[in-house]
Amino acid sequence: QEKLSTFQVPLVPLIPSLSILLNVFLMLKLSLMTWLRFFIWLAIGFLIYFGYGIWHSKENLREAKPRDVCARYVVLPSGGLVETVQTVQPESRVVAGIVEATGEEEGR
Repeated sequence: QEKLSTFQVPLVPLIPSLSILLNVFLMLKLSLMTWLRFFIWLAIGFLIYFGYGIWHSKENLREAKPRDVCARYVVLPSGGLVETVQTVQPESRVVAGIVEATGEEEGR
């Protein structure tokens, strides 16, 4: 038999339960000022973490996909399927001398 060299906690349901209760007890003994400082630093940490993540995200570097596309599928005699994708240009309309592009069709 091979002997497993992994760490195992003795009395598994008892030791983790007692650890949780002891830590909750110790947390309840902390002062209000300590909790206030904790939540302020937690908020600062979240701002830094998510702010950095948003500005340095690889998703930001991806090429924007066209919103309006038209896909056509052609079934070949051999049974194969061919897909062609075309970008649909929104209709333009002139409002007060400014050309606006809309994604909706008017009057149809």
